Amino acid sequence: SSDLVTQRSMYLLEHPMMSLTSELFGNVFPSICAALNQNIYEMNEPVFSKGSVADCMHITAKGTFVAGDFAKLPTITNSIAWYDELSLFLEFFLHPEMLTAVTFAETLSLTGSDLLTCVKKSPPCGAMFCEYAKQMIKLAQSTAMLTTQDQVDFAHKCCHQSTQYQSLYPNPKSQFANIRLTSAPRARRVSLGSFGSLAIGRIEEDDQENSLEDVNLEGNSLEGNSLEEAANLQNFSKLVISGRIHEETLKEQLHFHIPELHPETGSHALFDQEAERERAESACISLVALVTNSYELFVMPQAPAVRLDLHMWEDL
Repeated sequence: SSDLVTQRSMYLLEHPMMSLTSELFGNVFPSICAALNQNIYEMNEPVFSKGSVADCMHITAKGTFVAGDFAKLPTITNSIAWYDELSLFLEFFLHPEMLTAVTFAETLSLTGSDLLTCVKKSPPCGAMFCEYAKQMIKLAQSTAMLTTQDQVDFAHKCCHQSTQYQSLYPNPKSQFANIRLTSAPRARRVSLGSFGSLAIGRIEEDDQENSLEDVNLEGNSLEGNSLEEAANLQNFSKLVISGRIHEETLKEQLHFHIPELHPETGSHALFDQEAERERAESACISLVALVTNSYELFVMPQAPAVRLDLHMWEDL
């Protein structure tokens, strides 16, 4: 096992998450090295073709390869690179590009089941990979024409956003000494229309106004209250419970009344914790859906195949 770690670690360490695993989970990393499968290819032999099903992640080890899409200019490489990592986390994934050995060559491959066997030995390591995989899949689903380079970029981004990486390598921007809370835009106006929806304005940094403008209340029992009373979280909660909050504007209103959730100026954004921010926002929306008995709001982000059944909702 020690020989395999010595021989193969240099290939795995090129991957940011594998490098992080070697730093934090020394008991797991050797087993991943041992789980790699060796593959040998002849000259001009395809490693995989574009559009075929990807069942493992390939890491180029020795030899020269041509990668890409023949419809465009393919890339010739003889360096260490990994391909189709998303196959580790998805049951069905197609190769977006092709990879062919130009010379006699060697790759190392890792399957999702083998990776799972390795990381489940350490619950903290398993949790780290679960967090990483969710973010990888989310980025992939939001990308129209996914490429190999996209997956490489996503790997670095998701690794750097992981809780473990940020604990090990704190971002200087997230240090209290470097945070300027005064740079956040200030709330200017809250307008409660006949349906209780909130329209939130912002003041630019160079605006000299320091106080909030008067609130415009139309057609509701809150007329005459001060802006502070109308805009505080308690009144917002009352509007939610009474069902007077539009689902279309709920996120914007949450960002205003719970500033930590704001995607640009909230505390989660300041500390580069987008995943945590989204989880907190989702929890708030789920709570609103439960309190107002709004099934459609609760299942809105769920895919049809995994959507909560209406009968199960009624049981809740």
